[in-house]
Amino acid sequence: MIRIISTTIARWYSTPVMVCFLILATVLLWVFNFSSLPISNSELIKLSGGQGLLDLKLYYSGHEATQILASYGDAGRAFYRNYLIFDFFFPLMYGFGLAWMLTLIARKAFGPNSRWMHVNLLPVGIASADYVENLCILWMLQAFPENNLWAGTVAGIATVTKHILTIGTLRCMAVGSGALVARRYGFFQRWLKPQNL
Repeated sequence: MIRIISTTIARWYSTPVMVCFLILATVLLWVFNFSSLPISNSELIKLSGGQGLLDLKLYYSGHEATQILASYGDAGRAFYRNYLIFDFFFPLMYGFGLAWMLTLIARKAFGPNSRWMHVNLLPVGIASADYVENLCILWMLQAFPENNLWAGTVAGIATVTKHILTIGTLRCMAVGSGALVARRYGFFQRWLKPQNL
C-alpha cells in the first residue's frame, strides 16, 4: 500500500504544478502567520486577548484545548471557523508540493528505484495530521460550549504528529540535497576510489 501511494505521487510529478503548489503554500503560510489580514494569527490574538491558533502550538491536551477555545470569546471562535475554511486548502498545497519536491530530490540523488523514493509520503502524513487536527478543532467549535475532551486530545496528538513529521521531512530534504550535491560533484566516486599505496 505504501509503495502504491508513493509510486502514484511520483507518477503525478510535474515541475510546473509543484512550483505552483509551493508558491501557493508559501503565500498562505505568510497570510496565516505573518500578515495583518483578517484571517491571520495576529487577528485572532487581538480578538482573544493574546491566545493564538491551536495549530501553532507544539502540543495541547483536550482540557487545554477546551480552555483555549473558551478564552477566544465569541468573536475569536467565529474567526477560527472562518480561518479553518481557508486552512483546509493549505495542507493540500504544501502536502503535494513538498511530496513532489522530495520525489524530485530522491529521484535525482538516489535513482527512481531507490527506497528513498518513499520519503515522499512524509508530507502526505503531515497534511493528513493537519486535516485530522482541523476537523477536531472544527468539531469542538461547533459543539461549544459542550466540552469535547476526546476531540481536543485527538487534535493535540495530530498537532504533535504534524510537527514530528515536518522535522522528518526537513531532515530528509537536507540529506537528499546533500547527496545530490555530492553526486553532482563526484564526491562518492572520489571517496570510493582505491588509494594508491
